Formats: sequence, structure tokens, C-alpha cells
Amino acid sequence: MIILFGCVNDNSKSNKQSEFESQHSDQKMLGILDEMSEIEFLREDNKYGEWGGDIDLIRIYRYNDNTYADYLRYVGRNIPLPPPGEMDKKWYEYKTLETKIDSIKLSIKEKQLIEISIINLLKNKLRNENIPFDGIYNSVISKDSSIVIMDYNSFDWKSFVELKTSLKKK
Repeated sequence: MIILFGCVNDNSKSNKQSEFESQHSDQKMLGILDEMSEIEFLREDNKYGEWGGDIDLIRIYRYNDNTYADYLRYVGRNIPLPPPGEMDKKWYEYKTLETKIDSIKLSIKEKQLIEISIINLLKNKLRNENIPFDGIYNSVISKDSSIVIMDYNSFDWKSFVELKTSLKKK
């Protein structure tokens, strides 16, 4: 016996039901985040060759059931970093902080861009045949290390650039 079920597109949904569904789907976005976690997106260009380049950093976190981002831009220079054993802060913090925007409340579109950015970076990482030692560096790393994607000799990462542009406009 075969039973077939079909769905009918019912356009007569009430506004309250549609609003509930959009709120519910919003809660599923970035479900990996809770109030104790954070995801860090980092993009470094190769402006100074072996010394790296400028860095765009976006930190994503949740607070009181809302999702926020901090945006930081560090300007590179052609000076080597201290040896790892002598560093007392993160490697990119040795560059000059040019821009800092805190607590940007994220829209649904920006949350979608975050998810797309993670997927795009992962796909590029899986397909990247370059030897990982220089060039553009892109990464997504969660505070609890449940997500760690680091890609050297990377790509333009347009979804990240779109997210960065959107955050800077707020």
C-alpha cells in the first residue's frame, strides 16, 4: 500500500501566524551561540607580504536573547611580531587598531550572511589546493573551539565583505 500526501500552499495565513514563524526561524539561526559563546570571523589581506596585512575582525555573540557583533579593523605594518613565547596578547592586537564598533544588533539578513560566510569559507577550505603559508588569511573560530576553520592563500570571501559593509553602515 502506498499513501501519498500533498501540501497545499495556503496563502490565507494570518499575520500573527507569519510573524510567529519568522520569529521562530530567527531563533534557529546561529543556534550554536549562547550567552557563554562567541564566534570570531577574521580576514587578513597580504598588503605587507610576509608581514601580513590589514585585519577585519567580527565577533558574534548573544546577549539577552539578541545577537550582536563587534567590528574591529587593525592596520598592519611591515614589522615582525614578537616571538610566540613573548606575546602577552593575541597576534593581531600587535597591529594598530583603526576602527572599533561595539554591540551592533544583528538583523536577520546579517545573521544569514554569517551562516553563508561560514559555509563559503568551509567550501573554499575543502577545495583549496594551495600550500598554506602566506597570502590572504580567513578564519572562523568559536570561543569553545567547536568551529575552527582557518584558510591561507584564501579567496575574496564576498559574503564576509558584505557582512562587514552592512555592520559598518549602522
